[in-house]
Amino acid sequence: MNGTRIHSGHGFVLLAAALFGTTGTAQAFAPQGLSPAFIGALRLAVGGPALLILAVACGRMKGMGSLIRSPAALAAVAGTVLFQLCFFQAVARTGVAVGTLVAIGSTPIAAGVIEIALTRNAPSRRWFLSTAVAIVGCACLLVPDQQRSVDPSGVLLSLAAGTGYAVCMAAVQRMVLQQAAETVMAVVLTAGAVALFPVLATGNPAVLIGLRGGLVALWLGLFATAAAYLFLAKGLARIPVAHAGTLALGEPLVAALLGIFLLKEPLTALAWAGVLLIFFALVIISTEERAPSSPAPTRRRGLDPAPAGRTERKG
Repeated sequence: MNGTRIHSGHGFVLLAAALFGTTGTAQAFAPQGLSPAFIGALRLAVGGPALLILAVACGRMKGMGSLIRSPAALAAVAGTVLFQLCFFQAVARTGVAVGTLVAIGSTPIAAGVIEIALTRNAPSRRWFLSTAVAIVGCACLLVPDQQRSVDPSGVLLSLAAGTGYAVCMAAVQRMVLQQAAETVMAVVLTAGAVALFPVLATGNPAVLIGLRGGLVALWLGLFATAAAYLFLAKGLARIPVAHAGTLALGEPLVAALLGIFLLKEPLTALAWAGVLLIFFALVIISTEERAPSSPAPTRRRGLDPAPAGRTERKG
């Protein structure tokens, strides 16, 4: 009988987006004196080694050497570093609302373009519909209450951040079709932490001393980074990159809800409309027509994935 279902890959990416969405709330509880760029570097410095330890404990070290030298790994690391650096600079120049909207809103578009370039297959009509609805929802949710000036260079940096995130997802998908998600993300995040070490070294880690600072660092590194990227990688092994890019728009939804209930931030009627639109978009992209049972696709050897539209596994 035909019906709808939620694919396991969509669930993994939604979990990742939910954890990514806690970053802003965690920053609000962080001690004073931590710059946004430092926090971005700190997340990788904690999350990368944590996943490396997990990979060792699970016996997932096999093939790590060849993975480090692969073009896909280099692309994933470059995308991760590009996002961290450009996003925080964009927010500093053009504000949190506009910077976040452009960066997160451009991610599914960039992911769709990358998927077309890699697979020569256009995303589904369901993707186009859900992406359009979610972007409108983001615009409603993140629109500033007052008129603000927009720095064109900040907008360009936001676009670069969204592109970097999409590149990271596409590269990670190529790798998780060959290696375990723990291995892939351990390599990517640890290499990213090494690349951003100069940013970490110029910060003020002394403010992290104490229970409050330590808990914030652990949450950001272990949950909002290590666990989030691990769930993202597991999801990318099952669904197209374009779908993952749209599901990532769950991040501002979670951030807004946490702001309401934990930080007691007021939400306008327009913002509430944005919340409902994003939720509706995530329902559209997360459910699919139930197809007749068929054997699950096997992983291909090497770093070239099967066409993104055919990587879905039965969840």
